[in-house]
Amino acid sequence: MGYKKLSDLYVNFEYMESDIQLEKGALLLNDSTSEIIAQLRFCNYSSSKLKSLYIAVEKYDDTGAVLDEGERTQFAYLDLSISKNQTFGDNVAVVLDNVLTRNIKVYLIKYKRDEEVINVENSEIYDYGEDMSQIKMLANEHAELFDKYYPDIKTSYTKVCYPLDLGNIWFCSCGKFNHNSDICVCCGLNKNEQIEILTRKNAYMLSDREKQKTEEIRKSADIRSKKQKKIWFVVTLVIVIVVTIVGVVIAINNNGNIEVDNEPTTAVITKSSTTEAYKETLEIMNCNYSYNSKNYDYVIESEIKNNGDYTLYDIVVEFIVYDTSGKELPINIEYTIDKINPHKTYTLRKELTYYNTFGDKLTAKINNYINYNMSYMKKYGDMGITYYRI
Repeated sequence: MGYKKLSDLYVNFEYMESDIQLEKGALLLNDSTSEIIAQLRFCNYSSSKLKSLYIAVEKYDDTGAVLDEGERTQFAYLDLSISKNQTFGDNVAVVLDNVLTRNIKVYLIKYKRDEEVINVENSEIYDYGEDMSQIKMLANEHAELFDKYYPDIKTSYTKVCYPLDLGNIWFCSCGKFNHNSDICVCCGLNKNEQIEILTRKNAYMLSDREKQKTEEIRKSADIRSKKQKKIWFVVTLVIVIVVTIVGVVIAINNNGNIEVDNEPTTAVITKSSTTEAYKETLEIMNCNYSYNSKNYDYVIESEIKNNGDYTLYDIVVEFIVYDTSGKELPINIEYTIDKINPHKTYTLRKELTYYNTFGDKLTAKINNYINYNMSYMKKYGDMGITYYRI
């Protein structure tokens, strides 16, 4: 069984002597039986429980002519228990007995709340459709600001418009039509209090205030961020200074009187030995190489001997390559030895592959690196003792 929606009902009117109002309605066509069904939604605005509602429906054809000589179809909603502001009826089919029906008017006959029967058969019906054209809608952002800054007029109902006072009748900010009372039958707000507070002027004033507040928060956050950056800068600077001072103190305590520059320089070591003693500490012996002309592979073999009484660390052997004319070639070949114990010989083997022919004469020089306290490395060469910071 399927239904086709024929039309929505006009509901911009009020039963003036009733607590029960029609909120929404539609006409439906049963595709199988051609029956016309009215689906109606009512709301109880009384503080009492609604037990039943009796209605009468006047039917019209598609030209607007009344059907059945004006005879109205009666229907009853029974065994109800409807609280204030609760809707009902939209899940009930009101079957109309004329298939030509294309429009209807719904009249209230009577209803029962608690144990009281209210007869409203002759109630005036006020059409407020034209009055609604004067309503000014309220933007969501302004409605939220009113609720934020005026919590006394905040309700569970969303404010959708500015209140409109038309004398004996008025529209609440929740959109509900009211009459004969200054208290909204839906949300419970006072008419005069709303009209005083909920104005366009106040809406834009609150909007400006909110923007100013947001800007102040942003500026405050920027100031805090800048302060934090300054604090971190100062803390970092202090740490760097402290670490530098500690490093210098440790270096002085561990190395004696050593002058340090960024560039290599001649220095005098006064810690347990002399320059001349260290110059002869390391000795290179038996430096040989083999050459595979097919793959340009070279294998360098040599022995390094520690003639001193101290363990030497981080020794870098640098091989200098010459061509057949004796000219030094710009090729860097280095081999690093972690340590050599006193009076020990270390055998090194370095495999090299080059893809260009660079001569057949290979000799070697040695540069000795000694690490005293892991803060400095000393470089020893033909010119005496020089050192670099690492």
